[in-house]
Amino acid sequence: MLAGHVQAQEYCTDSYQMTDQHRFQEGYVGGFWGHHLGHMVRTATRGLWYVDDTGNDVNIDPALNYLRFDGTRWVLVKNFGTPLTIQQNCASMAVGDTIYSYGVNINQGYIEEAVYNTRTNTATWNRRIRYIGGNTNYIGAALSPNGTRVVWWTRVVNPAGPSDWVYMYNAADTGWSRSIVSKIAGSDFSYVFASFLSDSVFYAGGEVPSGSGPWTFEAAAGKVTLGSPLAEFTKMKGSNTGGNDIWVNPANGDAHFFTYGSYGAPGYFYKPAGGSWSDTVTVVSGGGASRVRVIDSPDGNLYMILIQGGLKMMVIPKSSIAGKIDFTGIPLIPLSNFDQFSNTWAIWPEVKEFQTTPVAGVNFGYPGNDYSFANLLRHNSVKLNPGNIALRVQLPNGNETLTGKVKQNIYWYRPTVSAIDTVRIDFSPDGGASWTPVAAKAPNKGSYAWTVPPTASTSCLIRVANVNGGSPADTSDALFTIDYTLIIGKPPVGQITRPTKDTTVYAGATVTFQGAGSDTDGYITNYVWKTGDGRVVKGIVKSFDHIYMTAGVYYATLEVQDNDTLWSKPDSVMITVLPNTGVGDDSQLPRMLELHPNYPNPFNGATILSYSLNRAMHVRLRIFSVTGEEVATLVDEAQSAGTHRLGWDARNGDGKELASGFYVCRLETPDAVRVQKILFLR
Repeated sequence: MLAGHVQAQEYCTDSYQMTDQHRFQEGYVGGFWGHHLGHMVRTATRGLWYVDDTGNDVNIDPALNYLRFDGTRWVLVKNFGTPLTIQQNCASMAVGDTIYSYGVNINQGYIEEAVYNTRTNTATWNRRIRYIGGNTNYIGAALSPNGTRVVWWTRVVNPAGPSDWVYMYNAADTGWSRSIVSKIAGSDFSYVFASFLSDSVFYAGGEVPSGSGPWTFEAAAGKVTLGSPLAEFTKMKGSNTGGNDIWVNPANGDAHFFTYGSYGAPGYFYKPAGGSWSDTVTVVSGGGASRVRVIDSPDGNLYMILIQGGLKMMVIPKSSIAGKIDFTGIPLIPLSNFDQFSNTWAIWPEVKEFQTTPVAGVNFGYPGNDYSFANLLRHNSVKLNPGNIALRVQLPNGNETLTGKVKQNIYWYRPTVSAIDTVRIDFSPDGGASWTPVAAKAPNKGSYAWTVPPTASTSCLIRVANVNGGSPADTSDALFTIDYTLIIGKPPVGQITRPTKDTTVYAGATVTFQGAGSDTDGYITNYVWKTGDGRVVKGIVKSFDHIYMTAGVYYATLEVQDNDTLWSKPDSVMITVLPNTGVGDDSQLPRMLELHPNYPNPFNGATILSYSLNRAMHVRLRIFSVTGEEVATLVDEAQSAGTHRLGWDARNGDGKELASGFYVCRLETPDAVRVQKILFLR
């Protein structure tokens, strides 16, 4: 049970953009792939690094970007091209000042290794360090406390296995062990996390899929003693679940497995040392989180980072964890909830399983929302506020590239209880040499909606300050960029999207109008609709209804205006309104056979044809050219007495639009034949 936990304390978050080259493939693979892998690692003397996969093709990982944090910003130190044989993502770990990365060459069936020396900035690519055969995937890797490198993969056997989960290890750089194979009841054991109990024992938790569509997923975990197959392998209760993280309490050997799935919130399973996994899931308070990662910190706390409508955190003293964790009452501490990052699906923390250097603080990377912002990667550094941090700029905080004339929120940290009610926000385009006000007075609520100025610059800063006296204040830690290219005289484009073509209705009918506007160098500020019968609708109105009361032909138009006050060319659609004369009311049967004049005539687009039958009979209604050639048969069936209407859009029987000119409408019945000349004008 949990004897106690940290009460709600004030934590502040420093946030930094790491890169805009993070790997994803539009419509296929998001930036969250490989959420179980090591990427953020701390080296012995060269600080905090992030090894990022690049490219936009799931079948090729073209290069690894080695990014280093200098204390105020992330710097790309080395771009290391791969032999273009790695698919999906690489798993990285740091031993001293050397970073090792591992990937699967799926096509040729090999494990491949990149070795990067952070002190000399040199990298080598070791091809084919282990042959693993075909149908292999889902690389994973971790470090034991003494620095033994463990690398694993799975051999996929669809639809339901049994499959192979395979690992190898390299102790003290003495060479790789043989491949140790474990049989899995399922098509694979993938997205596997690891937590070490000792130098030679670790727990592995991941997911086991089965089926060939629809798939089913089961969270599962087991225990590994180096040199032996996976033991005590257990599939957890619950359907359609997967692994989020696993943690072994070094104080007593208990295992704690965090999952996600059908229960709609983070799941938690517990295994006491020497016992079995719990047979029911415990739902972690907070709900709705798609990811949970655990940081076992040397400061004595267990930090749980959750994605739940933004990033949140739980802090649990490890000394209080004597058995199964009771999450009741543990506060959820909000960390950040930025535009473009509020629905991210991966967290890559700095943890001891990926480095031999002790963990220093609460640090993690995460991608932007899929798919529009998945190329962006941010780093959050979370610290306990000692009480003297009143304001801290979070975004833009350096390295970002914003677009001029586009709306972007400015974010800053402020304590939950703050003596500052109002802040002043200023912008500098020249590295702080000059400042212009963004907001002379803004509520101190942690964010402000800002329209980025049309100022192309790579030396931009934001400053947030107490409006009273200007102190305290904070400025972006590093420079950010505004990208803006002035397009002179480039007007916006407005389009009526509904009705999609010229339309005919009866007087009193409702017509729904919908439209869209776009602008290549800014945004739309105004829509102006004219219905053609006197009504004008203005504002950001993309859809509305209108009733035409009087018969006639009307041209409805749409024009849009952009933030440069430029107007689009009008887009128009013709609305033909027929008189509502009661035709079709069969309360009194027609006294004679009659073919009524079409309306409108002449017409452009479509016209309404109507006729009256004084008794039930077989009817043929056909259209002929003036030379007597039949072009369309509109009716050929028995019909009841009464008045009948139908529309004709001047197309022949093959659906092709006819040429302009006169046509003959011919109504044929057993009693009589009626004809009417009509005129089509394109």
